[in-house]
Amino acid sequence: MRQLISTLLPFGANVLDFKDNCLRMLLKAPTLTSDCVIYGQKMNCAIDSFISDHELLIEVDEGNMEPKNLKIFPDDVCVDKLIERLRSSREAISSPALGWLIQQCQRCLIINALRRSLVNDANNSRHSFEYFNREEVIIAHLDREVDASIKISSDWPLCSYGLKLISIRNSGTHPTNIASSLLSKTQKLANGLEQEIRQHLVRFMDAVEEILIRELRSG
Repeated sequence: MRQLISTLLPFGANVLDFKDNCLRMLLKAPTLTSDCVIYGQKMNCAIDSFISDHELLIEVDEGNMEPKNLKIFPDDVCVDKLIERLRSSREAISSPALGWLIQQCQRCLIINALRRSLVNDANNSRHSFEYFNREEVIIAHLDREVDASIKISSDWPLCSYGLKLISIRNSGTHPTNIASSLLSKTQKLANGLEQEIRQHLVRFMDAVEEILIRELRSG
């Protein structure tokens, strides 16, 4: 137990208990500041309000201590795919499996906090947004009773990949019933925008709305 504690401490985890091949540990929340800029998006809100300490419960193999299952509490961050990624990439991972898993959990916490912060900040614009962590999707509620579904790459906003518009549709109690062909064309044109625009949530949705208005007028 003492050796396990000393091994995992550099990875930022405090071992709380280890019995029945289950390792319970406290993962301290990483420190984030509100003055960082990521791909042109400034964190204008209190990021600390979106991140907290978490507890990990890791089931390990009795023989080699390789992680078999993972649970996180509170369950507000999706870590379901981490064990699968570890197994499929084990030969390419040089660090200890437990250490790698803890670091990936920390990364998930940071990404989730940044996304929630960006969505919260974006809600101060003229659109409203909802973030769905498990699906890695953001729903943007635009003018004219139109909803846009945005797929997020796995590491956004810590990567340079652009957002992708996966659907745009009529919604609300009094939808304007814009033709589906026009919405499909808007989606195609939006996904063809420069990557710099698609990296930024609000700029991307402003551009989507501009395309939609232009297509409505030309139609």
